[in-house]
Amino acid sequence: MLWRPLSLPTLGTGETCPVAAAHRVSRRYGPAVGDGPVLAVGLASKTVLPFEYPPSKRSIFYGSKWGGSKVLWIGDPSYAGPVLIRGAQLDGRHLVGFSVGDGSTAYNNLQFPPGRAPEGNDGWREWPSETRLQASGCYAYQVDGTSFSEVIVFRAVATHP
Repeated sequence: MLWRPLSLPTLGTGETCPVAAAHRVSRRYGPAVGDGPVLAVGLASKTVLPFEYPPSKRSIFYGSKWGGSKVLWIGDPSYAGPVLIRGAQLDGRHLVGFSVGDGSTAYNNLQFPPGRAPEGNDGWREWPSETRLQASGCYAYQVDGTSFSEVIVFRAVATHP
């Protein structure tokens, strides 16, 4: 079952954002965040996602109400099932939006179909995407598969053009 209830941690006033630790899972990728089998790559070693807000004219997000940054999702060779990714801000009321190569539209979730990795990928599946945000803060993704549910906490930091 992919559509489990969204079950993210809560933060009290003044509490530190409990970011997940980044680690290497394969020589193919930079530091990945999460325990797997589906992990996020692109949050840097300190689990910070910088994004430009409001988006400048040179951004693929220009003209939308969302800023954003690229995040590569990777699937461990041991898991070939479908994936659902959602998220929200833990220290505020903002949502996490998602897009896949289209900077004009932000969706409230990412869904990836079941399947195996292409040849030459060492068994890893890859899903390029963009995480869309409107404010700095502490955020979390909930990553759901048929046999797992994981929360990945990260900090988002807006830069201004």
